[in-house]
Amino acid sequence: LVSHGFGVSGSFIGCMRDLFVDSHLMGPDDWLNASAVNITRGCIHRDRCKDAPCENRGECVNLWQGYQCKCQRPYEGQNCADEHTPARFGRDGASSFAVFAIDEEPGAAVLTFSMLLRTRRESGMLLALAAGARPYLWVRLEHGHLKAKVDGAQGVAGRGVISDGKLHLVSVAVGWGQMTLRQSGLTAGRAAVGPVHVRAGDKVYVGGVDDKRSTAGLGGYFEGCIQDLRLNEQRLQFFPRGVPVRSHGAEHMVNVSEGCIGGDSCASSPCQNGGVCVPAWEDFTCACTHNATGRHCEEVRWCAFSLCPSPAHCRPVPRGYECISNVTFQNGVTLTFRGNGLISRHLTTISFSIRTRQHTAAVLHADSGSGFVTVSVRDGLLVLELLSPSSSSSSSSSSPVADGMWHNVEFRMVAPAANASQWALLLADDREEPVTSDSEAGNLDFLREGVDILLGGPGSRAGQSGIMCLSNVELGGIVLSYYGPSDLMLPRPQMEQFRKTSTASLPGGCRAEGGACEPSLCLNGGHCRDLLGPFRCTCPSGWTGQRCELHAVACRCEAETDPCGRRRCADGATASGPHGGVCLIGSFSFNFFSFLSPPRGSKLPASICGHETQNYTCLNGGNCSDADFACDCLPGFTGHRSARLCSVIHSFYPLGLSLSLSYSNQET
Repeated sequence: LVSHGFGVSGSFIGCMRDLFVDSHLMGPDDWLNASAVNITRGCIHRDRCKDAPCENRGECVNLWQGYQCKCQRPYEGQNCADEHTPARFGRDGASSFAVFAIDEEPGAAVLTFSMLLRTRRESGMLLALAAGARPYLWVRLEHGHLKAKVDGAQGVAGRGVISDGKLHLVSVAVGWGQMTLRQSGLTAGRAAVGPVHVRAGDKVYVGGVDDKRSTAGLGGYFEGCIQDLRLNEQRLQFFPRGVPVRSHGAEHMVNVSEGCIGGDSCASSPCQNGGVCVPAWEDFTCACTHNATGRHCEEVRWCAFSLCPSPAHCRPVPRGYECISNVTFQNGVTLTFRGNGLISRHLTTISFSIRTRQHTAAVLHADSGSGFVTVSVRDGLLVLELLSPSSSSSSSSSSPVADGMWHNVEFRMVAPAANASQWALLLADDREEPVTSDSEAGNLDFLREGVDILLGGPGSRAGQSGIMCLSNVELGGIVLSYYGPSDLMLPRPQMEQFRKTSTASLPGGCRAEGGACEPSLCLNGGHCRDLLGPFRCTCPSGWTGQRCELHAVACRCEAETDPCGRRRCADGATASGPHGGVCLIGSFSFNFFSFLSPPRGSKLPASICGHETQNYTCLNGGNCSDADFACDCLPGFTGHRSARLCSVIHSFYPLGLSLSLSYSNQET
C-alpha cells in the first residue's frame, strides 16, 4: 500500500483475510488484474532464520519474505561475514600513530568514541581529539585500566584491567554534562565534565602524535591492535574496504600495519628445563615437565628426584630443597653449623620440635664474642637467653617440656623490623598465651656468617634419660640440615644455607619412636606407650600386668574397709582422713632416708628411686619414673606422694596385695 498523500510510504507485507469494502466481502477474484500486484492466494509463510544465515554470532530477524542480520562488532554485511580490518600499532617496538580529519561537525548532542582493542601493554595513548596542536579530549591506558579526560575536568578510570591480550569493546561518551566509560557493554565509570564542541577541521590522533614528548605525556605510543573505530556512527577506517560506508578518512599513518598478528614469542626459547613453549598472542605459556614449574619452568621440583636419605623426607624451598628429619641426641654428641655467607634475610625466629625427659639439656648455642644465643632445658622448662652489645633478654616456658612428649617451639621477635624488641616464646601445643621477655634484644643476624652454631651437647644429670630428640632447627626459616653434601644425591642449590661443619652423624628419627615398644612387648592386645626409654602397656578389659600377661577378674566390694588396716604410719606419723587412710608426718629430720617395710605377704619387689638429695621407694613391683618423682605402678596398684605426706590406698583385686609408698626429704 503506497499513499504519499497521507505521508505513508512502503508496502504492506503479510496476509489479509475477511476484507470488506462497503460491507461487501472482497476476494482476489473480485479485483481487477490491473489492481492486484504481487498478491497471491493463500497465506504461505516460512521462517527465514531457520537456515541460520547470520555468521559470527549475528542475530537473525525474520522479515517474512527475507531476514536481517544484526551484526556483532567488528562484523558487517548482509550475513555479518565482512570484518573491519584491524590496525596493528607498535609492532616490533616501533613508534606508530594515525591521524584522521573531522570532515563535518557531529550533529548529535552526545559525542561517542568506540573501538575494539587488544593489547598486553599496561600504558599507552589510545586517541586524542585536538583543535590544532592542543588536545581537548584524550583516552589512554594507565596501569592496564582505561582512562579518559576532558581538558579542564576531572578524569575517569575504568574498573577492570584490559591489558590481558583479549579483545575488549570500549567506548567513551561525552554529553549532557558528564562523561561515561563503558567496557564490554557495562558502565565502568562516570565523571562530570563541561560541554565538548567538535568542529570541522579538528584532528583525531590514534596511538600517539608525531611529537614524542607530547606522546610520552599521554602514556607513550600504543602497542597493540585497534579495530572498528567509530566517532558516533561514522567509521574511522585505517584500511578502507570495497563497501562504501560513512567514514572519516585517514590523513596519514606511521608504522601502522594491517591485521593483528602477534610476534613469535617462542622464538627466544623462553622455556627452561625441558619445557615446551606454547605460543599465544604477544605471549607464551610453558608446558613444563613433572620436575619443573614456574612461568619459564625455571623452578626445578627437586623433591621429584628422591634426593634425601631414609628416613628424611624432602621439603621444597625457593630454588632448592631440604631433607627434613628428626634425630636423636645422646651421649653428649654436638653438631656444628655455619652460615654460607650468602644469607641476606634478617634472622628473627627460632623454631623446632623437641622431645625429651631431660630436666637439663643443651639445645642450641652460638657465641660471636659480642653476643650470644642459648636455647636450653632447665628444670624441665625451655629457656631462651640472648645477649647483644646493647641489651640482653631471657624468657622461659610456663609449662614443662621434659615429659617425653613432642613439643613444637617457636621463639620470635615481637617487632622483627626493629633494631631490638621483646622476644616471644610460643609452644604450639600449649593453650597458654605466648611468654614474652621482660627486656628487649636484637635479632640473630650475627649468625649469618662466621659463627659456629652448636646443637646438642652435655646437659643431662645422673639418674636422667640422656636422650633428646630434635626436629630440624630453623633460624629465620632457614633449615639447619643434619645432612652434608656427601649424604645427598645432589648438592642443595639454594642461595641461603646453614651448612653442617662437624663430621658427627646422628641416627635418623627419634630413637624411642618404635624403640622401647619393639618387639611388641604388650601381650593380649595391649597398647604400648613409648615413654622415651621406659614403656607402659594399656591393657584391654580382662587383662592386667606390666605386659598385660595376667588375667584380671572383677571383684565385688560391697563392704567398707579401713584402707590402712592395722598398719601403722612410719616415723611417728598419725592417721587421718575418712578411714585413716592418710598418714600425716609432723616435723622431723632424717640422717638420710627411711622406708616403710613392704606389707607382709607381698612377694613383689620394691624399687629404691631418686638421687643424693631426694629419694623414695616404689613397692609392689612399681618402677621408678623420672616424671615428678613418681612411680609407674602395676595394674591393680596405685599411690601418690606429696611433700611430708605418706598415703596408702588399696585397690581391690583378687591378688589381695597393696601398695605402700614412703617418702622422705632431707634439705642440704
